[in-house]
Amino acid sequence: MISRPTVARFKQYLVFMNSYADLRGDRATEIMTQMNGTLAFLSAIPFLNPARTPYTFELLGAALRLANFAEMRFKQALASRRANEYSPQVQPMILTPSHSSFPSGHATEAFTSAYVLWRLLQTSGSPPYGHISWRNQLMRLASRIAINRTIAGVHFPVDSAAGCFLGIQLGRYLWRLGAGLPNYPAYRFIGTNYPWGNPPPNDGDFYWEVIFDRLNLLGPPVPYIANLGVQPLTPSPILRWLWRKARSEWR
Repeated sequence: MISRPTVARFKQYLVFMNSYADLRGDRATEIMTQMNGTLAFLSAIPFLNPARTPYTFELLGAALRLANFAEMRFKQALASRRANEYSPQVQPMILTPSHSSFPSGHATEAFTSAYVLWRLLQTSGSPPYGHISWRNQLMRLASRIAINRTIAGVHFPVDSAAGCFLGIQLGRYLWRLGAGLPNYPAYRFIGTNYPWGNPPPNDGDFYWEVIFDRLNLLGPPVPYIANLGVQPLTPSPILRWLWRKARSEWR
């Protein structure tokens, strides 16, 4: 479940658009390339190649479709204005998408893919994939992709936070289905409780580590993420088969 911040709070978050715009010169090429998707960037971390890991690509394709279907439903329901509708000074460096700003689709898709890929590597049982550095690098890249959309002027940091939350949850849902697990932990993102004006990480900017740690019970509670308990999963034989085939490519 996800709820959005108030209009007044979105206007307060405009301060980040101005500061992030300073990075446009450094990130322009990267931002333009990521307009067509994020998988090519995530593929640079583990040894992904269509001839070597076809089932992994098929699994990631399923993850991206799940993320896209979910994010678009939330965008339609929450109907949040883009930053350039609040201020003429935003001036995005790329064409602003026509759909709602919240949550960020790029953040959702990047974190869904990163989470699924991390779990696939981790559960393969092959060294060195059990090391935490693989998780961290995948999550850092997903975070960079999300932040690039703020730099471009098309997303607030809170959009990325909600997208990170949704992406991790979708990735976990897909992983647990593929692994044949019986349930998954459910959470709610409460946009009206997203912070503003306090010292980092409560200044209103986007910090993936705080969200990841809370969703995995590695960090303290935060007011904008609520635990909704454990939900059952209906087994998916097809996804279970695909997960096994993809995992075998890393052994």
